Amino acid sequence: MGANIERPIEAIAGSLLLFVSAGFSLIAGIASLAEIGVWGLLDVFIGILWILGGYLIYQVRHLTAGTVMALVVGLVLTILFTAVEIDVGIVFDGIIPIIAGILGFVARGKSRRTQKMPTDLLGIVKLHERIKISELATRFKTTELEIELSVIKLQERGEPIGFDRETREVIYKKQE
Repeated sequence: MGANIERPIEAIAGSLLLFVSAGFSLIAGIASLAEIGVWGLLDVFIGILWILGGYLIYQVRHLTAGTVMALVVGLVLTILFTAVEIDVGIVFDGIIPIIAGILGFVARGKSRRTQKMPTDLLGIVKLHERIKISELATRFKTTELEIELSVIKLQERGEPIGFDRETREVIYKKQE
């Protein structure tokens, strides 16, 4: 079974990583408020940033904003914590968000490809009139399920396209 076309699994994983990192930052920040004062607030602020970033990556339409934020802030924190030689902070406040940002870029590419696929699929089916779902899946480097979902999206848009369940073909029905 393929990933959800609307929300790639990489977006879910990236947002989950940011939420986990946010949890550690918030706990560390609140726990260290009495000990280090204002610097503890920095961890709380970073935790809030990661919650926002996780939400933006999870909402695929805001994927770019969340991904760029995770990469930029993660890189800055990694450089800062490396210079100050704080080991635990590097992992949770720097490296994990960088990984989340990379996953966000992968999800962004997947999301763009799946949004473009119905239009490209329609062009190929128009050209051939009948084509096997398995051949379309191979051409688009995706699963047959995602091809079927794209055909359903095209049908919802009113395109004269359908399935032949017996032959497992997608058919373009010419308007006469």
